[in-house]
Amino acid sequence: MTYSALPCSSHSLVDLRVSRTIPFRGVGRIELLLDVLNALNDTAEEGLAADNLFSPNVAQPTVFMDPAARVSVRLNLGR
Repeated sequence: MTYSALPCSSHSLVDLRVSRTIPFRGVGRIELLLDVLNALNDTAEEGLAADNLFSPNVAQPTVFMDPAARVSVRLNLGR
């Protein structure tokens, strides 16, 4: 993937994380995590069609970052 020298339009990405730590039988703890990526903006631009200034598609966005969710578990064996 190549990156353009032309800037994409201004946007803000908001990522949220919620976690819960649970003690696990005196040997450690388990942490449950929920991440929501790009929570507020469903059209964040990532790439442009062309950076050739003479192209009719110059600076037109083509790749967008969609909102996504991720669930994960972290196991900590120790104090």
